[in-house]
Amino acid sequence: MRKALLPALAVVLCLLLASCATPNPYGEENPYVYVIGQKGSYVFSTTDSEVASNFADLGPLQYRRVTGCLDPVTGRMYGAIEGDFRKGYVNTGLSVSGQFDKIRGKGLTYWKHRESGIELAVPANGIILFATDGIAGVVESTFTNPVLNERTDLASRIISVDTGVYVEKPVVMPDVGLDLDGAATERFDYIMLLADTSKYDLDFGLTTENYASSFLTLLRAAYVAALKEAGEKVNVSALKDIVFSSGKNVYLKEQVFDKKIISSIMTEN
Repeated sequence: MRKALLPALAVVLCLLLASCATPNPYGEENPYVYVIGQKGSYVFSTTDSEVASNFADLGPLQYRRVTGCLDPVTGRMYGAIEGDFRKGYVNTGLSVSGQFDKIRGKGLTYWKHRESGIELAVPANGIILFATDGIAGVVESTFTNPVLNERTDLASRIISVDTGVYVEKPVVMPDVGLDLDGAATERFDYIMLLADTSKYDLDFGLTTENYASSFLTLLRAAYVAALKEAGEKVNVSALKDIVFSSGKNVYLKEQVFDKKIISSIMTEN
């Protein structure tokens, strides 16, 4: 994904120094990540400011979490910034910035960045919705009349860590820094990355145990090849605790978290 999805937001949000604590409009039991995501799309969520900067230049905004959904084929992206800010302050900032046009639609007023075309809407205190296009539909489907995603089990896992990404029923293999071109995407139920500040894990959910066994062989070979290419020593005895399977799942554990991997995954193909 191109860096700074919301390029002018830092300038705008310098006006928001009076921001104050606001409740999550979705409630703690139903966070925004529960109402986004389609099969084949990448859903991400982060509380890490360095990771978030890959998607939005948030400046001094007091945010709690940035969550979004990317279609890796079309490049369309939408999501939300959740935090401690008032609807009126944000709208005032956008109005006086000189970088956004105010669009009055049927039942919705939103903002469009003149240079990038990014659209923003502020439907309530504590949340800014964004989209590369079609913000009215995003407001309708994720705020006005939200419907819970069927895979809240996956969504709940990515918000249990600092940074998480998942794709259900992938149509393309995400770039996780390994040569996995031989993997058949139709065999996957989901692929997930879970990270804290220094380490990350990958969880590949396959549709059968036989597929998991086959993919384990491919993943181990790709992991060893990557180590050799980087000039690192391969500890064969430790490999079984790093790359392993359990039932229909294959795991790659305890990898050093280079935060650029999130940008690699969240890039249109």
